[in-house]
Amino acid sequence: MLDLIFTKKNKQEGKVVVKFKIANSGNVYKVVVDRTDINDELFLWQMKNIIRSWKFHPLRGFSDATDVVYPFIFNPDL
Repeated sequence: MLDLIFTKKNKQEGKVVVKFKIANSGNVYKVVVDRTDINDELFLWQMKNIIRSWKFHPLRGFSDATDVVYPFIFNPDL
């Protein structure tokens, strides 16, 4: 899905570290850019919205949400 914001016209390059939570239901919430090399607020906003739309399998047997920290590397040459 992130390829929707990563087009030929929008050749971002760099690393974006995103923190988010996965609820027991599998829904994603509290999406925050922790660190970034990319200085494009629209790109980062779109990225957060896409991640927020992700749906994971429900987490059975867990009482708390799962914290995730994930680095995304963008390279227009790949």
